[in-house]
Amino acid sequence: MKILLPYILIIIFIMLSNSTFGKYDRQAIEREVDTLKSQLISSNIAVKISAVQKLSRINHKLAAIAIITVLNDNNSMVRMYACRGLGEVNYEVAVSPLIRRLQIEKDLFVLKEGIIALGKLRDERGRWILRSFLKHSSLILRIEAKKSIKELDK
Repeated sequence: MKILLPYILIIIFIMLSNSTFGKYDRQAIEREVDTLKSQLISSNIAVKISAVQKLSRINHKLAAIAIITVLNDNNSMVRMYACRGLGEVNYEVAVSPLIRRLQIEKDLFVLKEGIIALGKLRDERGRWILRSFLKHSSLILRIEAKKSIKELDK
């Protein structure tokens, strides 16, 4: 082990001194987001949902902005995955669109994912809408709102 230690330290030093280590290539992200944005306008619901899931894994502001565009989709499953994706991407640009979606949404599954997403975002702007769900007729929504408010309190 003593023989390997200097080699391990050299490898770590090279990795840390590399200027691209730990950084992302903005152009590559832009290309990927553009490709996935074109899938968000597909008439195929599965293609849209898949694109939202892929965008949420990119975890970049550009991906969040792309996901926001499908919050108003006609299909509730797409809207549900969009809410979930915005919670995973975790950019504050998603807070206001999520609040607007929660104000007009009727589908309980979309509401649930929107509430969870606001909790993950931990932005105080969402507290008032989360509090409004504490009195909702759905027990599941009340529970999720309580959990999300606890996330804000952390």
